[in-house]
Amino acid sequence: MRIKTFQVGETIRLENHPIGGGKGLSGLIVRKIVTQSTRTEIYEVLLSNGRLVAKTAEQLQYVIIRQDGVEINV
Repeated sequence: MRIKTFQVGETIRLENHPIGGGKGLSGLIVRKIVTQSTRTEIYEVLLSNGRLVAKTAEQLQYVIIRQDGVEINV
């Protein structure tokens, strides 16, 4: 199964994140890093609580937030 490739500026959600009390935190991808040896993609995410974390694609879920504030999980 292919893991989704994310782009800088996309809104994501971390599912069952312990910092968010198991609810998951939303955030914005601010930087994408690809390792040279294994081509692993690592994303720096600015979370809604102000923390900056590094995560792999497996740990992220893409979310669309409409202008009226409704979230749509893709």
